[in-house]
Amino acid sequence: MKEIRRTVSQSVIAAVLLAGCNLSKSPLEGVVHPIPVYEPSSVIGMEPGDDADDWGDERTRGITWTLTTDDGMEKVVSFYKSELPQARQTEEDGSLTFEYLPDEAVKGELITIEIRPGEIKITEIVPESKRP
Repeated sequence: MKEIRRTVSQSVIAAVLLAGCNLSKSPLEGVVHPIPVYEPSSVIGMEPGDDADDWGDERTRGITWTLTTDDGMEKVVSFYKSELPQARQTEEDGSLTFEYLPDEAVKGELITIEIRPGEIKITEIVPESKRP
């Protein structure tokens, strides 16, 4: 019985450690929250937000990463619909945008993923104090 408990404990510890590693392996440099990234894609740019917004005592700042992919828009959209079923979706000018709050979000946090043919723009807005 002790052996089973130890094996279960070791499995739980391993799962927690592996879950924590996902963020460090993200292709999105400086990301705070785990954000699903469509593969195959390549990050071609990172742009810090120019402005910070005030939310009471805390200021927020966004970063936008631009990615490219050779896959069709339908395939990319299908991936994000599967990964982010809770996200609000809006269509405008040939693009589809997913918008959602990260787990344990605080006031002012938001993640958007805009999909256009051949391009994905991921924006993460968080309090400045959370940025590395």
